[in-house]
Amino acid sequence: MATEKAAAEKAAAEKAAAEKAAAEKAAAEKAAAEKAAAEKAAAEKAGAEKAAAEKTVRAKAKPVKASVRAKPQKASFGRKAVVVATGVRKIGGLGKLDGSSVTRVLRRRAGAFRACYERRRKVNPNLKGKVVIRFKIGTAGRIASIKVTGNSTGDSGVASCITGKVRSWRFPAPLHGSVTFTYPIVLSTR
Repeated sequence: MATEKAAAEKAAAEKAAAEKAAAEKAAAEKAAAEKAAAEKAAAEKAGAEKAAAEKTVRAKAKPVKASVRAKPQKASFGRKAVVVATGVRKIGGLGKLDGSSVTRVLRRRAGAFRACYERRRKVNPNLKGKVVIRFKIGTAGRIASIKVTGNSTGDSGVASCITGKVRSWRFPAPLHGSVTFTYPIVLSTR
Protein backbone atom coordinates (compact mmCIF):
# COMPACT_ATOMS: atom_id res chain seq x y z
CA MET A 1 0.00 0.00 0.00
CA ALA A 2 2.86 2.31 0.70
CA THR A 3 4.19 1.72 -2.78
CA GLU A 4 0.85 2.47 -4.28
CA LYS A 5 0.69 5.66 -2.25
CA ALA A 6 4.23 6.66 -3.30
CA ALA A 7 3.43 5.88 -6.92
CA ALA A 8 0.27 7.95 -6.73
CA GLU A 9 2.15 10.87 -5.17
CA LYS A 10 4.85 10.53 -7.80
CA ALA A 11 2.21 10.53 -10.56
CA ALA A 12 0.48 13.54 -9.01
CA ALA A 13 3.81 15.40 -8.76
CA GLU A 14 4.65 14.58 -12.37
CA LYS A 15 1.16 15.68 -13.46
CA ALA A 16 1.52 18.96 -11.51
CA ALA A 17 4.98 19.55 -13.00
CA ALA A 18 3.63 18.86 -16.50
CA GLU A 19 0.71 21.24 -15.96
CA LYS A 20 3.08 23.89 -14.60
CA ALA A 21 5.40 23.48 -17.62
CA ALA A 22 2.41 23.68 -19.98
CA ALA A 23 1.17 26.83 -18.25
CA GLU A 24 4.62 28.43 -18.44
CA LYS A 25 4.92 27.45 -22.11
CA ALA A 26 1.45 28.96 -22.82
CA ALA A 27 2.38 32.16 -20.94
CA ALA A 28 5.65 32.43 -22.89
CA GLU A 29 3.85 31.90 -26.21
CA LYS A 30 1.23 34.52 -25.24
CA ALA A 31 3.95 37.02 -24.29
CA ALA A 32 5.78 36.34 -27.55
CA ALA A 33 2.55 36.82 -29.54
CA GLU A 34 1.80 40.11 -27.72
CA LYS A 35 5.36 41.34 -28.34
CA ALA A 36 5.09 40.45 -32.04
CA ALA A 37 1.73 42.23 -32.28
CA ALA A 38 3.15 45.34 -30.57
CA GLU A 39 6.18 45.36 -32.91
CA LYS A 40 3.91 44.96 -35.93
CA ALA A 41 1.68 47.84 -34.75
CA ALA A 42 4.72 50.04 -34.15
CA ALA A 43 6.07 49.21 -37.61
CA GLU A 44 2.71 50.00 -39.21
CA LYS A 45 2.49 53.31 -37.32
CA ALA A 46 6.03 54.25 -38.36
CA GLY A 47 5.22 53.34 -41.95
CA ALA A 48 2.05 55.44 -41.86
CA GLU A 49 3.95 58.42 -40.38
CA LYS A 50 6.66 58.08 -43.03
CA ALA A 51 4.04 57.93 -45.79
CA ALA A 52 2.30 61.01 -44.38
CA ALA A 53 5.61 62.89 -44.20
CA GLU A 54 6.43 61.95 -47.79
CA LYS A 55 2.98 63.04 -48.90
CA THR A 56 3.48 66.41 -47.18
CA VAL A 57 6.86 66.86 -48.85
CA ARG A 58 5.38 65.98 -52.24
CA ALA A 59 2.53 68.43 -51.66
CA LYS A 60 4.93 71.25 -50.77
CA ALA A 61 7.40 70.55 -53.56
CA LYS A 62 5.36 71.30 -56.64
CA PRO A 63 7.04 70.60 -59.95
CA VAL A 64 8.57 73.62 -61.64
CA LYS A 65 7.74 74.05 -65.28
CA ALA A 66 10.68 74.85 -67.48
CA SER A 67 10.18 78.18 -69.15
CA VAL A 68 12.23 80.99 -70.55
CA ARG A 69 10.89 83.42 -68.00
CA ALA A 70 10.33 82.61 -64.34
CA LYS A 71 6.81 83.18 -63.13
CA PRO A 72 6.45 85.53 -60.16
CA GLN A 73 5.45 84.07 -56.81
CA LYS A 74 2.00 84.62 -55.40
CA ALA A 75 1.95 87.67 -53.22
CA SER A 76 -0.58 86.98 -50.56
CA PHE A 77 1.02 84.28 -48.36
CA GLY A 78 -1.90 84.86 -46.05
CA ARG A 79 -0.93 88.48 -45.48
CA LYS A 80 -3.32 91.23 -46.38
CA ALA A 81 -2.08 94.39 -48.08
CA VAL A 82 -2.40 97.51 -45.96
CA VAL A 83 -2.33 101.03 -47.37
CA VAL A 84 -2.03 103.78 -44.79
CA ALA A 85 -2.55 107.26 -46.11
CA THR A 86 -2.40 110.31 -43.89
CA GLY A 87 -3.75 113.70 -44.87
CA VAL A 88 -2.44 115.88 -47.65
CA ARG A 89 -0.21 118.85 -46.99
CA LYS A 90 -0.43 122.02 -49.04
CA ILE A 91 3.00 123.16 -50.18
CA GLY A 92 2.28 125.85 -52.73
CA GLY A 93 0.07 127.58 -55.25
CA LEU A 94 -2.00 130.74 -55.25
CA GLY A 95 -5.36 128.99 -55.17
CA LYS A 96 -7.47 128.07 -52.17
CA LEU A 97 -8.61 124.52 -51.60
CA ASP A 98 -9.34 122.75 -48.33
CA GLY A 99 -6.91 119.89 -47.80
CA SER A 100 -9.56 117.74 -46.14
CA SER A 101 -11.63 117.64 -49.34
CA VAL A 102 -8.57 116.47 -51.28
CA THR A 103 -7.81 113.88 -48.57
CA ARG A 104 -11.41 112.60 -48.81
CA VAL A 105 -11.01 111.97 -52.56
CA LEU A 106 -7.68 110.17 -52.04
CA ARG A 107 -8.95 108.01 -49.18
CA ARG A 108 -12.14 107.14 -51.02
CA ARG A 109 -9.98 105.79 -53.83
CA ALA A 110 -7.38 104.05 -51.63
CA GLY A 111 -8.41 100.76 -53.25
CA ALA A 112 -6.52 101.90 -56.36
CA PHE A 113 -3.34 102.28 -54.27
CA ARG A 114 -3.92 98.81 -52.83
CA ALA A 115 -4.42 97.39 -56.34
CA CYS A 116 -1.11 98.90 -57.49
CA TYR A 117 0.61 97.51 -54.42
CA GLU A 118 -0.86 94.00 -54.83
CA ARG A 119 0.08 93.93 -58.51
CA ARG A 120 3.74 94.71 -57.70
CA ARG A 121 3.77 92.27 -54.75
CA LYS A 122 3.22 89.46 -57.27
CA VAL A 123 6.68 90.31 -58.59
CA ASN A 124 8.24 91.12 -55.20
CA PRO A 125 6.37 89.51 -52.26
CA ASN A 126 8.50 91.40 -49.69
CA LEU A 127 7.61 94.82 -51.11
CA LYS A 128 6.85 97.50 -48.51
CA GLY A 129 7.68 101.11 -47.82
CA LYS A 130 6.40 104.63 -48.39
CA VAL A 131 5.63 106.48 -51.61
CA VAL A 132 5.28 110.27 -51.40
CA ILE A 133 3.63 112.07 -54.32
CA ARG A 134 3.50 115.78 -55.10
CA PHE A 135 0.69 116.93 -57.35
CA LYS A 136 -0.77 120.19 -58.59
CA ILE A 137 -4.53 120.56 -58.93
CA GLY A 138 -5.50 123.00 -61.67
CA THR A 139 -8.42 125.41 -61.67
CA ALA A 140 -10.74 122.81 -63.24
CA GLY A 141 -10.04 120.25 -60.49
CA ARG A 142 -7.83 118.09 -62.74
CA ILE A 143 -4.22 117.12 -62.07
CA ALA A 144 -1.94 119.61 -63.83
CA SER A 145 1.27 117.81 -62.79
CA ILE A 146 2.25 114.89 -60.57
CA LYS A 147 5.61 113.62 -59.41
CA VAL A 148 7.03 111.04 -56.99
CA THR A 149 9.15 112.87 -54.41
CA GLY A 150 9.94 109.88 -52.21
CA ASN A 151 9.90 106.12 -52.72
CA SER A 152 11.37 103.88 -50.01
CA THR A 153 9.92 100.72 -51.60
CA GLY A 154 12.72 100.54 -54.15
CA ASP A 155 10.12 99.66 -56.80
CA SER A 156 9.45 102.31 -59.42
CA GLY A 157 6.56 100.24 -60.82
CA VAL A 158 4.36 100.75 -57.76
CA ALA A 159 5.09 104.50 -57.76
CA SER A 160 4.31 104.92 -61.47
CA CYS A 161 1.09 102.92 -61.06
CA ILE A 162 -0.02 105.20 -58.22
CA THR A 163 0.79 108.39 -60.14
CA GLY A 164 -1.03 107.03 -63.20
CA LYS A 165 -4.16 106.41 -61.14
CA VAL A 166 -4.13 109.80 -59.38
CA ARG A 167 -3.46 111.64 -62.68
CA SER A 168 -6.89 110.59 -63.99
CA TRP A 169 -8.92 111.54 -60.89
CA ARG A 170 -11.06 114.62 -60.45
CA PHE A 171 -10.76 116.83 -57.36
CA PRO A 172 -12.72 119.84 -56.13
CA ALA A 173 -11.75 122.91 -58.14
CA PRO A 174 -9.58 125.37 -56.20
CA LEU A 175 -10.53 129.04 -56.04
CA HIS A 176 -8.24 131.68 -57.59
CA GLY A 177 -5.60 129.39 -59.12
CA SER A 178 -3.86 126.06 -58.80
CA VAL A 179 -2.75 124.38 -55.56
CA THR A 180 0.11 121.94 -54.92
CA PHE A 181 -0.07 119.16 -52.30
CA THR A 182 2.08 116.28 -51.07
CA TYR A 183 0.61 112.98 -50.01
CA PRO A 184 2.47 110.10 -48.29
CA ILE A 185 1.22 106.52 -48.84
CA VAL A 186 2.58 103.74 -46.58
CA LEU A 187 2.45 100.27 -48.14
CA SER A 188 2.79 97.18 -45.93
CA THR A 189 1.20 93.84 -45.03
CA ARG A 190 -0.38 92.52 -41.86
